[in-house]
Amino acid sequence: MINFISALYSAVVIMLLVYVVILLLVGVNPIKFYRKAFPTMVLGFSNRSSVATLHIQLHI
Repeated sequence: MINFISALYSAVVIMLLVYVVILLLVGVNPIKFYRKAFPTMVLGFSNRSSVATLHIQLHI
């Protein structure tokens, strides 16, 4: 079980790093992006429902 959880958290870290590379290539400041996207990402990660995050995404 610990291997599975470690793999999940490793995948999330890799995803965040890939986002940084893509944002830098496009010319968007990653810090500003993550500051604005953080509430939606946390709710989506903890809730596992994209419908629940729609309200927060529309608010931003």
